Amino acid sequence: MSQVHILSLSKLPLVAGVFQAIVAFSANLFLVRLLEPESFGMYALLLATIGIVQTIFSLRLNLQIIRYPEERFSGEIKKMYFSAIVYEAVFLSALLMGTLMWFLELNETSFFITINIISLHIINNLKAFYERTLDYKRLSIIEMLAQFTGHIISIILAVAGAGIAALYLRDFVIIIINILGLFFLNGLYVVRPRILKLNNMIHIIKNGAGIWLDSALEGGFARLNLLIAGVIGGERGAGLYFQAQRLAFVPHQLVTPMVNRVAVNWFSRFDGEEGLSGERKLIINITGIFSFSIALVVLVSSDYVIPFIFGEKWRDVSPILKSLSIFIAFVSISEIVKNFMIARHLNRVLIMMRLLQYAGLLLIIGIYHLLGDVNIISVSLGYSFAYLCSFFFGYGFLWMRDEKSNNHS
Repeated sequence: MSQVHILSLSKLPLVAGVFQAIVAFSANLFLVRLLEPESFGMYALLLATIGIVQTIFSLRLNLQIIRYPEERFSGEIKKMYFSAIVYEAVFLSALLMGTLMWFLELNETSFFITINIISLHIINNLKAFYERTLDYKRLSIIEMLAQFTGHIISIILAVAGAGIAALYLRDFVIIIINILGLFFLNGLYVVRPRILKLNNMIHIIKNGAGIWLDSALEGGFARLNLLIAGVIGGERGAGLYFQAQRLAFVPHQLVTPMVNRVAVNWFSRFDGEEGLSGERKLIINITGIFSFSIALVVLVSSDYVIPFIFGEKWRDVSPILKSLSIFIAFVSISEIVKNFMIARHLNRVLIMMRLLQYAGLLLIIGIYHLLGDVNIISVSLGYSFAYLCSFFFGYGFLWMRDEKSNNHS
């Protein structure tokens, strides 16, 4: 494969990311004025509770497919992974529905959220086959259309008085359009599932062991924060925290196509180590300047902007959002480092980065507990500190790795 600069590959995905972020933010402006914090909190807590089970038991087949060496990705390997996708989907469906019936309340909202989680998981796995072609242009167009349509429908439903249903029906529409888009691109790889032999299952589990643990720790971490906020502040507190976290994530969403999606695919295809360090540093520097600038704007303006655009009932989002400014500054560059680790199979360092996140979160909450003042701000500060610790550990490791390589050359 000829080397293509990551910034060149990222052009349209970045445009798509900006478009999707603008559409999502605009739609959210309508929804927050039509729905109460308690409604968002109920939705977020259900999403986190069901999602954490899916996170633990997923084999991360999409990432396995994307990073599989090109020269060994034969027709038989594709069939093996498709079969694994089918069997994993059946297992997760049974597990999540069982969790829903035995440990949570089975109602329309929880049922649809579970269906959405399962469906999104399947489509992300199937999309990985097409992503290997690096055809992000057409994928980006489909995703823009899906996001735009889904958010427009959510606004219409909210205005019509659908309440919390506007949120999960939006997600359902986005999933359907993504499936149809892949179908029209002839990118929906479907074959007859085969029985997986023991050596096939061992191969898949072994190939995904490192990224499984990382993804389980990562997905569990994001959901754990929300659940802790719910324990501390109830549905209203969870709704406020969910909204602050959503706003803090917007800058990262703008660059996600480059720092997550394109980066891990591109880093995986890079022939050798020569020049790779420079490209990684370039993308970290560019992304870092952007992220730190946004974090500064948030610190200065959120007290005025949040009540103005969201309304007085959401004023308490402002101090939570300000305490997430460190998260805003470090999440994107931390993801670049993380995806480099995934692409180059540096799994042990990756796991250490994730464990440091948990340590950072618990340290801050522990300090607040000793002071007798555990609140939602302590959770958001812990969330921010977690990404700070993770980035400096990972970046420090790569810096020492580069220095060692330079000394040997």
